[in-house]
Order: sequence, then C-alpha cells, then structure tokens
Amino acid sequence: MEGLSSSTEPSDMSFAELRKSLRKFRENGTRNAQLSYKLGKYACDNFSGKLGNEVWDVYEQMFFACIDLGINDVALSYLRQIKEQFPESKRVYRLIGILHEADGELAEAEELYKEMLQENPGDAAMSKRLISMYKCNGKTVEAVKMLVSYLETYKCDHESWLELAEIYLSEYEYEKAAFCYEELILISPSNYLYHQRYAEVRFTIGGADNFLISKMHYCQAARLSGNSSNRALLGLVTVCETLKGLKGVTAEDKVSCFKLVQWAKEKLTVKYEKSKVEVSDTGPKKNSPKLTDHIDSGLETVCAILDSVKL
Repeated sequence: MEGLSSSTEPSDMSFAELRKSLRKFRENGTRNAQLSYKLGKYACDNFSGKLGNEVWDVYEQMFFACIDLGINDVALSYLRQIKEQFPESKRVYRLIGILHEADGELAEAEELYKEMLQENPGDAAMSKRLISMYKCNGKTVEAVKMLVSYLETYKCDHESWLELAEIYLSEYEYEKAAFCYEELILISPSNYLYHQRYAEVRFTIGGADNFLISKMHYCQAARLSGNSSNRALLGLVTVCETLKGLKGVTAEDKVSCFKLVQWAKEKLTVKYEKSKVEVSDTGPKKNSPKLTDHIDSGLETVCAILDSVKL
C-alpha cells in the first residue's frame, strides 16, 4: 500500500501486488475510488482467471468506485454481471438500491429497501441503508424512527447510538442525546470520548445537578485519555468555574472545584509550553523566513490569549 497514489500505473505492478492492494482497500473500508477503479479494471481485464471467485469482490469494489466517480452507467454494467451470477442475493438487491439512490430515484430505492425488510426484518445492513438514505435526504423524523426501532434489536451497536445522538443534537433534543451517550458509556465505559461528549451535553442542558454530572464525566474523560484531551481539561475548568459561582453548591463541592481547576491549569500549562517548543523547533527557520514569521506571530497571539484567561 505504501507509495500508491492516483498516478500509480497498474501495468507497473505484478498480479500479487494488484490483488494485495485491492484486498487492503476492501479490508480497511477505504474507497479510494479513482485508484480502486484503475487497479480493479486492469486486474479484471488481464488477470480475471487468476482472481477466481475473488473477481466478484473486485466487481463489487469497482461498482462502488464507479458510484463515487459519478459514472453510474459503468456501475450498472458491473451490477448486471454480479446479479447474473447471484440472482437471489440480498446483497445484490442492496446494490440495486444504492444505484437507485445515485441516480436520484429515491422513491424506488425506499420501496426496494422496505420490501427487503418486510421479507427479512432482521437485515441490519438493509436497515442501515434505509436510515442513511433518510438522513442524507433530510427525512429526520423517518431516520429517528428507524434508528430507534433498529436499536431495540441491536442494543450494542455503538455506531447507531452515535448516529442517533448526532441527530438529536442537531434538533436540540439534548436530553435524548444524553440518553444515547449513557448507553454508549454502558457499552464501552473505557472510551473517554463518550464521557467527554456526555459531559458536554449535560453542561449544555445546565442546572446544578447537570453541572455536577458534567464535572464527574469530564474528570473521567481526562483520566481515561491519560490527560491528553485538551477538550476534557478545558471543559473541566469551565464547569468547575461555573459551579463555584452557583448558589446551592456545597462548600465541599466548591473546594473540589477549586482543586480541580488548579490541577487542570497545571496540565494545560505544561502542554502549551511543550507545544510552543515543538513548533519553534520544527519551524523551517532557515528555508522559509516568511513562514517562520507567520508561525512565531501565531504563537505570540495564542500565548497572549492564554495569558489573558484566568483559569
């Protein structure tokens, strides 16, 4: 995979290199449409016999590459060959739906997906395809309804919980988004990003109780990230400063907030000083004076802003 680019010529590669590259793209979920199409077409035109049954995986790969490149008529030619080989495959019907979407035939795609789901309600891939189509075309209500129904069956699908949380946030449904992040934390309690996002949502909702929950999860996010998350540290400072000025917050909580602010300030100061040194050391001082001046000016501006913030 190293050294491959859109300018790579497949004729300069051996069959083994071609197959390995195409497999890597599929395994990693990397579309890289232009290169995938170029390598795949050359492999199929010159080594179809050597590919064996893997040729159908390459055809599907090229189908998606064509969709990405906007050459839907070529995508259709590959789809016809796949369908001829696998006429009853549900996976093929999903590809037909995707081509309908690419052609702007959304009603036909929706009808096909719903028909497939009636035959097999447990088809997770088909459900996700329909959800994706709803979301991309602004049908938020339909997307949420489908996601909620899907998650009743697939409760541990963290990608779908994230998708649902994102939709709720875009609609300012913060309590519902918070519920999604609670589920994500239950699924993966050691993922600091889930704690961080949950803390942000609770802080946005506001109120002493939510601020205290936010503080706790910012602390957890900072700890789980090894104190590497600036967002968690800055969030912790913000929520603690807010709590210190609230009525009804116990003296014990205020003392805790004061200590946490000092601790977070120390961590951030060390990180900022380290960053300044790294940028100064790696700046191309000799080769590009103008760029160096720009970097130095940016550093001075950032430092001035930091110095003005009373953490």
